[in-house]
Amino acid sequence: MNIPNVANIKVEFYVDVYETVEAPVITQPISVPVEGKRILVVDDVADSGKSLKLVREVLLEKGAIDVRIAAIYYKPWSITKPDFYMRDTDAWVIFPWERYETIKKIGGKLKTEGKSLSEIETELIKIGLQPIIVKRFVKEIFGEK
Repeated sequence: MNIPNVANIKVEFYVDVYETVEAPVITQPISVPVEGKRILVVDDVADSGKSLKLVREVLLEKGAIDVRIAAIYYKPWSITKPDFYMRDTDAWVIFPWERYETIKKIGGKLKTEGKSLSEIETELIKIGLQPIIVKRFVKEIFGEK
């Protein structure tokens, strides 16, 4: 994109799968001055839109002249619609780098509910995870069936 300046801002909102705190919180402020700049904020998913709204507001307060948002996925209930996005969805999005963590978290909850490993696998496959990945990670995380 031929952009010489790239910076980050960290917002914490999700604490677990489908679980958020009451409001998003900036835990790592923007690392460069933005006054007089046009900014492109890039995120993976515009879900509730609350984090993106907060980031846009903070950047404008710090003097950015324009803040645009790009996301991979946009959910129709998001209060902030990205200016650019690849796809809209109403599904929970699990990126490849999150599969292990997601299986561990959801599988762990199901296990505490008394589900068998076979039932855990079935539930994880239902939400769209690949069967081969589910079987491998369930075996690794929770042991042999």
